[in-house]
Amino acid sequence: MNLRNMVLLLTATTLAACSTTSSRVALFETGNQKLYISGSAKNGAITDELVITVNGQAIIQGTISTVQPTANLTGTYQGIKIDAECKNVDTGGFQFVHQCIIYANSTKAAELSF
Repeated sequence: MNLRNMVLLLTATTLAACSTTSSRVALFETGNQKLYISGSAKNGAITDELVITVNGQAIIQGTISTVQPTANLTGTYQGIKIDAECKNVDTGGFQFVHQCIIYANSTKAAELSF
């Protein structure tokens, strides 16, 4: 690989590492409450910052990385315990997708990819 191609690859990798990804919004109903759940990640070179949102409110924040590819995170929304079991899934070429299973009061509420 010549120097020009190496610089282009490094630049592309750096730009990709500084992006934000978001999941779809999943609806979960518990009792008479509707929970609109989504996830996003601010992707860094090694560590990504995860945010799980319920009804537009960021309730869980944590990190996941290539060194620590799983994260179990917890938060609370209006008295409802929200848990997120997240992992990195390698899609090839140093690219990862975050997959999180979200629980509301220990009941599976959503599966998110972002």
